[in-house]
Amino acid sequence: RARCHRALQAMTDVAHTGDRPAYLERSFEFHVSVVGLSGHARLEEAYRSLQLQLMLSMALNRRAREEHETLDGDVARHTHLLEIIDTGDPEAVLDELATHGDRSFLDGIEDTVDGHTDVALAWLAQQRTSRKETR
Repeated sequence: RARCHRALQAMTDVAHTGDRPAYLERSFEFHVSVVGLSGHARLEEAYRSLQLQLMLSMALNRRAREEHETLDGDVARHTHLLEIIDTGDPEAVLDELATHGDRSFLDGIEDTVDGHTDVALAWLAQQRTSRKETR
């Protein structure tokens, strides 16, 4: 878990500078360190192989949260996650991960992106219902 704490400290340090691209990189490394807790090198390699896609999703989530969450607020959310990880309670960790914000970019997406179909809107409604049920 020391790696997670180092990654979180790097996020904290960059958050104070306001450097969003650097923050995104540090945030990705934090997430990799959490995956690394599994002790499975192949799982971590697989996660890293998706870096571009994951960072795009993280950037979209960050943009969606900007109105109500500063970078320091994002650090606080990740600090809370790490505190739960540190308890060693896997169920509590899974509960926290279920509401960690991985789909924030979906909030209001139908108002900012054109070309959605009825199928896409139905999927979006299902995702929102699923998110509410896990909170």
